Amino acid sequence: MRDMDATIDSRASESPSAAPEITLVSPFPTYAVPRVWTWAEEFRDKVADDFAPKTLEGFLDHWIAANEHGRKSWAVTRGGDLGGLIYSDRLSPLIADVHVVFKREFWGHKVTVVALRLACGEIFDSGAGKIE
Repeated sequence: MRDMDATIDSRASESPSAAPEITLVSPFPTYAVPRVWTWAEEFRDKVADDFAPKTLEGFLDHWIAANEHGRKSWAVTRGGDLGGLIYSDRLSPLIADVHVVFKREFWGHKVTVVALRLACGEIFDSGAGKIE
């Protein structure tokens, strides 16, 4: 089993000069949570339901409460630049969910797919049998 508070590195490509290093750091740092609010601003109305926090303050409160209940989270960096969040809650002993938010500069499979493979690997290594 991987250490959940460890940093995980991966190259987005086999060629060392093709892409910057994609790194996951767990947990996602609380000081950077306001960045997530900013990254999601342009499409929040398309993905948030009626129960989602409506303000940054509400978002921060919700984030802290979820972390107190066992949420797993990862910061995604590319070449040292923080630009993504992956988080997962355990829905049952065998089922977990996964959610992601990336700043626009990180959109695309060269970052998102690599980061999700790393995070999902950790989720499965922790005993989840299914991710919804």
